[in-house]
Amino acid sequence: MLRLLLFCLTAVFTLLILTHTALAAAPYTISDNATGEDCTQIGAWDNVTKTCTLNQDIPISGSINAITINSNSITLDGAGFTISGADAGNGVMVTGMTAVSVRNLNLSHLFTGIYYDAGSSGTISYNGLSNNAYGIYLNDTNLNTVSHNDVFASSIDQIAITGTSIANIIDSNFVMNSTAEAGIGLYASSNIIRYNVISNNSATTKAGIYITGSSNTVFNNTISNNSVGLGLWSSSNGNAIYNNNFLNNTMQAGGTGTGNTFNQPAPVGGNYWSEHATASQGCVNADNDRFCDAPYTPPFSGVTDNLPLARRGYYFTWYDMASAGAQDWVMMANPIEAAGEDAWFDLSIAGVPQTLPTISQIPGQVPPLGAITPTYPGTMNGPVDVGYHARMRTMVSQRILWGNSLEEVVGTDAARLSDHYYWTWYDQSSPGFSNWIMVGNPSATDTVRVDLSFRDVGTGLDVTDFQVISPGGRWTPAYPGKMGGPVEIKAYIQGGSWSNPGDRRDVVASQRVLSNGGTAFNEVPGILAEELTDRYMWTWYDNVYGQNWIMIANPPDSGYNMDYSIFIHGVGAGGGTDLAPGQTATAMIPGTVDGPVEVLTVRHSSGIPLNSVVSQRTLWGPSFEEVPGFPYSSLSSLYYWTWYDQQSAGVSNWVQVANPDGVNQLHYEITIAGQDPAPGPTCSKGTLDAGAVLNCQFQGTMDGPVKVQAWNLIKTAPMDIVASQRVLWNGYFNEVMGTELS
Repeated sequence: MLRLLLFCLTAVFTLLILTHTALAAAPYTISDNATGEDCTQIGAWDNVTKTCTLNQDIPISGSINAITINSNSITLDGAGFTISGADAGNGVMVTGMTAVSVRNLNLSHLFTGIYYDAGSSGTISYNGLSNNAYGIYLNDTNLNTVSHNDVFASSIDQIAITGTSIANIIDSNFVMNSTAEAGIGLYASSNIIRYNVISNNSATTKAGIYITGSSNTVFNNTISNNSVGLGLWSSSNGNAIYNNNFLNNTMQAGGTGTGNTFNQPAPVGGNYWSEHATASQGCVNADNDRFCDAPYTPPFSGVTDNLPLARRGYYFTWYDMASAGAQDWVMMANPIEAAGEDAWFDLSIAGVPQTLPTISQIPGQVPPLGAITPTYPGTMNGPVDVGYHARMRTMVSQRILWGNSLEEVVGTDAARLSDHYYWTWYDQSSPGFSNWIMVGNPSATDTVRVDLSFRDVGTGLDVTDFQVISPGGRWTPAYPGKMGGPVEIKAYIQGGSWSNPGDRRDVVASQRVLSNGGTAFNEVPGILAEELTDRYMWTWYDNVYGQNWIMIANPPDSGYNMDYSIFIHGVGAGGGTDLAPGQTATAMIPGTVDGPVEVLTVRHSSGIPLNSVVSQRTLWGPSFEEVPGFPYSSLSSLYYWTWYDQQSAGVSNWVQVANPDGVNQLHYEITIAGQDPAPGPTCSKGTLDAGAVLNCQFQGTMDGPVKVQAWNLIKTAPMDIVASQRVLWNGYFNEVMGTELS
């Protein structure tokens, strides 16, 4: 009796388990009626929205349709469940129905995952399709949007458009690892393929994107690591193919056809070709726009890209994640706000490529308003070369933790490298100070000579030095016991002469300082000689909570003695006269904490503007910080930073915005990663009085990029501002002026 009872209980328990976990058996039909036809057998039906939401997986056996949608305006929400087969049958079939949506569904090991046929229309989005013969198939269909699907390992076409299909949009899909034919196969005309990542499709007879006998528009896709990137076959004529990224495909493009264009007029331009993006690859970009200066003919019959996209970039002199106590991040942010406008980065240290983080599917791909922050433990070398391609300039900076101090250095734009740099001052004489001038040679071919000089205030004598730097090399001189300024470096080709402009060569340069016995770190990029001006600004001056000096240097070759004037919050705060060429003055305004700060320099006793080198040096607690003056002529209504952090332990972070207009109010707005950085009443937007400064914090926020923008009060015209970001990290101070990207 006991055995019988146990057997009965076990049978009941097993039955309950099987009943609870039983998978539904197809086929099913979803129609617009009280129960959604068969919907309630496999999910929940909403008669108001006409939505069937699955609540279980659906296996199929044989060549059947798992779900057929048989009414217009139906939505099938898979809710993450899976339709699977034995490499046969179709997952979802739609024939002749309009406004049908299929979303959030997984489909695997079917002949076709989702099939729209005979005039069907609607939206196919956020589905995962893997190991099917066809992932998504559109035949004789119009006005469909296929977006944000992950389509993997189809044995024929991952996404196919055939027959008389027109005006379909294939948008923002990941299409990867097809083994036989095409990632996206276009067998019909007048469709749009945009913002897709098409990668690692290994078919050798077709391509990542395969176009045959049709004319379509293909733009802003990333086509990488395929056997063939894009193929045009069987009289595919009149296709428009532009702003795509062709990255490391075995054959970037191939085939036949006439009237196919690989670029649009500027400012849209052509495509990015990984084998033709730098000067050493044949892409010379002397005017520093987005485009190579000459057309490029890829290995493709009769086609030329007249505006191929060039690689742009930023440089740093050094990277250090090897010294004791050093932590070093290179921060890369994409400021574009438009959907689909990804930026693409690469990074090398001393010429050695480094791996970048993967946010979505491709390393170094950064979506709009996104950022990556790679770090490389155990690495110490330079120079650092960060490349990118995007529709507009990106932002790149380096954040360094040294002991308890934080330093952020904005990358030197490759379009703004110079052969001639200045700093206001050098100091390896003050107690606790160590000071290096760092120069990197970014050229892959030229050996350059760099001459360095400054006046030592201790002896009154000039310090002069030089170094020959091989391609990709660097120089890091230091001068113990010396202090003075201004510091000047000039670079020209080895064996040439500075006096011959044709011999001059661009380098990247910065000054690194360890203070307080090596516990505090500061770095200042070189100030470009060609960007010197007679009028500079900062957001703030503080000689109450810290010690603050304004440093004004008269360049050695200025030809005139100099007078200077300092204004704080629009009020004269001192100045000096008769500063000789090659000399530096240091001004301190006791008991003052206010802003904005402005410095004007003129020829002695004449009032005629005279260019100068100007910076602000601050001692704050145990730290030392130097910030070059922001040229008044470069003021903008729009600034960016890569990052904001009011979340990490020991950090306080302010965004400072100053209105330099002495008469008019302005309206400003601050966003972080495209959002108002704090809900409710905050200082993220508002009115700023004439000559006033705003200090704004966003508690608990850590993200990037940061954007500050200003207009007149009715937002009909931009107004110039001065902007910086100030950080206290464990009591150590850092300030970074906003980056102006236009």
